[in-house]
Parts: sequence; C-alpha cells; structure tokens
Amino acid sequence: MVSSLKNSIRSLLKRFGFSKLRQDWQSLLRRLRQPKFKTEANHKIKDYLHNCKKTGAPPLLHVGAGENKIEGWLNTDLEAFSGAVFLDIGKPWPIPSNCLAAIHAEHVIEHIERNQAKVFLRESLRCLRLGGRLRIVTPDLTFLAKILLAEELNDIEKKIINRHKEIFRVDKECSVCDYVNDMVRMWGHKYLWTEYELKNEIIKAGFLTVLKASSKKSSDPLLQGVDSHAFESQASDIANIFLEAIK
Repeated sequence: MVSSLKNSIRSLLKRFGFSKLRQDWQSLLRRLRQPKFKTEANHKIKDYLHNCKKTGAPPLLHVGAGENKIEGWLNTDLEAFSGAVFLDIGKPWPIPSNCLAAIHAEHVIEHIERNQAKVFLRESLRCLRLGGRLRIVTPDLTFLAKILLAEELNDIEKKIINRHKEIFRVDKECSVCDYVNDMVRMWGHKYLWTEYELKNEIIKAGFLTVLKASSKKSSDPLLQGVDSHAFESQASDIANIFLEAIK
C-alpha cells in the first residue's frame, strides 16, 4: 500500500515537471559542494576507520550510496550527496589493506566501464579482511535478453515493466524494447553484466569463493537486509544479479 502510494506521488510529480526541477536543483547543489567534498574525503575515511577501531565496530564500506545511507557504514559516492564521502571506485582507494569487514555495491558497478570494474574488484579484495565479503547487486543482462526475445511475458515480468512505466515513463509508451533501452542507457549506465561474466571477473580478481545471493538476504549478518532498491523480492531476484564474493 505504502509502496503503491509512493509510486503514485512520483508519477504525479513527474507528470507536472516538479520531479525534474527537484533533480536539477539537487544536481546543482552537489556540483557546488564537489570541491570541498573531494578534499575532505581522506580525512573522513581515516576518522571513520579510527572510530571503528576505538569502538570495536566492524568497518563497513557502502559504495555508490547516493541518497541511500546505511547506518554505521562508511557511505561513499562519486557525487556530493548529503551524508556521503567521496570515493572513486574505478581508481585506487585511500583505504588500508585488510581492514574492511564488508563492502556493499548496490546498483553501482553498471555505472563504470569494464576496465574500471576490474580496479574496483581488485581494490575490494585488497581492502577486505580475510573472510570479508563484497556484495554486488546489478541489473542482469541475461534477463533483458530473455524478455526481449520472449513471445509473451509472465506476470512478474509484466509487473517489472509496468512499475518502470509508472516511475520513469509517465504518459509515455513502455514496450519491452523501451524498457531494455532504458536499462542500457539511462542513469549513466556504462556496462551491464551477465552473472557468468561477472562471476568470472570476480574470480580473476582473486576472490576464493563467489556465492549467489538474493534480494535483501545474505548468509552474512552484516549484509542482511542492506539492499535499498528492491521493490518486490521476487521481481528483484529475476531482474538483477546478486553475488557475494568472499576473500
């Protein structure tokens, strides 16, 4: 009920142009904050790690956080979102080796090129403690290919496309072709993965074990329930890849 109401409000705001105005205003504010945001990053990262050591809390890194902050985590992003710390995951990180207990990367790896993703995976491996986990959630290219070639969609697939239309294509058509093009081109997406390719890239980076996970669920208590993009677990599970790599 609450989710449906939120989607209706988003649709109304988008229809009357308020959503675009709000996004443009927030984007301007982030650009104005960016210089200070970058210069403060190393100091804030050191402070977070120092506090974890002092309190005994496990150091937890959330990359590509955007507006979705997780309490107790070091929430980072490339852009100056409120409450986030600057981190470019496609370059070497200013974080010591073997210090992180977990890394959460939800809908972020598709925003960087493949060569940058290799850096991200190597840096994740370097910074994690032995036994630490990297959780990756990203759109599934295999799912997009499947619905593009399907003669008829099932109920869950139809629900996924209808939700996309309600939020991102108000008063516009949303065919399967439209949806697939949006997933490939919108939000600054640069490289979409299949589960097979991503798993192989993770293993090449040096991770010993790669587990298949699911929406908001993990066998590691630190990563249980950390996902914020999911609207319905069953739909999220078929449209996205959920992997956890263990050092």
